[in-house]
Amino acid sequence: MNIVVVTDIFGLTEHVMDLAETVRPAGGSVQIVDPYKGVSHAFKDESEAYAYFADHAGLEAYARYLTDTVSAINGDCLVVGFSVGAAAAWKTAGCYAGKNLRRVIGFYGSQIRYHTDIKPVCPTMLLFPKSEDHFDVQALASHLEGKDGLECIRTDYLHGFMNPLSRNFDETGHAKYLSWLAERLDGYIRST
Repeated sequence: MNIVVVTDIFGLTEHVMDLAETVRPAGGSVQIVDPYKGVSHAFKDESEAYAYFADHAGLEAYARYLTDTVSAINGDCLVVGFSVGAAAAWKTAGCYAGKNLRRVIGFYGSQIRYHTDIKPVCPTMLLFPKSEDHFDVQALASHLEGKDGLECIRTDYLHGFMNPLSRNFDETGHAKYLSWLAERLDGYIRST
């Protein structure tokens, strides 16, 4: 089983590489997909990272890049996305026609709110933050929950809690959901 980790606007960082190693299944592989195609950036904060993402990548291009990456993988794959990476994974889960995409897990993909018409083609789990400044998380999760193959989980943490570069990083939430993610991925792989 191939695990594809889809980054947020910060792209490829040391933290993402550590996360990928932590969730790497025994005998499996982990591939990191980032909006800058492997070029690392040292953004000073989220505002700078967001501006760069908006100017040099964008969600549509990122989702296409992810879909192309998944298409090129030999064997089954499981996609795990964070923030805009979760939104790209959501879009891929709604349009990808290949048979190797087995599951999508998305953490705090706020841009999903603009794409609620998507129907995932594989089992999908979305983890939402406890709140967002620009929209009602509860209303979005409730709206999405009736879709076949979709599970929505509401966390007790804010958007970015898994990323040490985010102002909303939460050490407790990070540890809890990193362990949760590793256990989930291991369970999914063992069941295939």
